[in-house]
Amino acid sequence: MLTINVLKTLLYSIRNQFNLIESIAKNIHILSDDDIKLMMGNALQTINGLLSLYGEHKTVLSENYNLMLVIENDNLIISTPLLPHRIICYLAHIELMQQHDPETYARYKSLMQQLGLMPQP
Repeated sequence: MLTINVLKTLLYSIRNQFNLIESIAKNIHILSDDDIKLMMGNALQTINGLLSLYGEHKTVLSENYNLMLVIENDNLIISTPLLPHRIICYLAHIELMQQHDPETYARYKSLMQQLGLMPQP
């Protein structure tokens, strides 16, 4: 069952994964390609899982928790009255995944398009 605390944990988890990707991108010069692929792939798979969960239960999450995901100025904005503030996830560093894990990146793009957060090709 999805409780308020579980939902909050999932929302903060998605923010943490975006923060991890940003940190990796800023330190890319000191990491091996294998480390980059492993860490970014894991973070993006977690993001994909949470986006899938949102997509499957969007109506319930929107109606019961007033949860909204929108894109503004290259940021994913997550908001709900359950949180003391909006969660802002910077999207630009995700593009690095195209070269390190194209399959996981393609899944991410597809999910974002299905949710209406990115335009369809």
